[in-house]
Amino acid sequence: INKETVMEFFRSNFFGGSSLTPQGLQFFEKVAKLAFRGDVARKFSSLETSDYPVCKWGWCLKWHPNIDSWERFSKVLIGAAEQQTHRVSNLAVKALHDRLNKNGIEVFNDAGDGTWTLTGDNFMNLKNLGIIRKAVEQSVANINDPSIFATNIDFPAYFAKVWRHVPQLTPTSLKALAKLTGDYARPDSDVLVVAAADIIYDQVNSLIQTLVAENKLKPA
Repeated sequence: INKETVMEFFRSNFFGGSSLTPQGLQFFEKVAKLAFRGDVARKFSSLETSDYPVCKWGWCLKWHPNIDSWERFSKVLIGAAEQQTHRVSNLAVKALHDRLNKNGIEVFNDAGDGTWTLTGDNFMNLKNLGIIRKAVEQSVANINDPSIFATNIDFPAYFAKVWRHVPQLTPTSLKALAKLTGDYARPDSDVLVVAAADIIYDQVNSLIQTLVAENKLKPA
């Protein structure tokens, strides 16, 4: 996937200028409600905002509410999203990346290996591993080939020997990926809500560390 394209698609769907659209606000409320459980609820409930002015009649008071409900947690997510639009846009990329890594997508190559399901990271399968090894073996063979010492080397020809092993999307999977990109970059996507909540739950410690380091939250 093209990371920048997905992120731009996400921003265009979620933001109007630097502010979330009404649909974008609803999205983060849904995510907060789903994610605020277990460790997320317990760990965030021991934190409060660092600077939360409440203004009325021309007076502003500093208020530091604890993040002890999904409603307050949603305010944290919304504030972070509007202050760090580029960072939060990575959410869509991360969610789609994880989906493709786990479930895979149909690919083929020009080396005659047929079609197979390409997975990644901890979900690497034997078919993928075998093709990766063939690409590496071809790279080593290129280096050991005596012809590379000749003058006027045709470098593209050597590159092509390796790149023919590289997976490419089939017409069917290309359409499937286009649909997935839409599903993971729209504020009305239930798939993205679940994926975002799972990411928050899995990475709660690093999320808290970042928010505290940036002085958005502090221990209550």
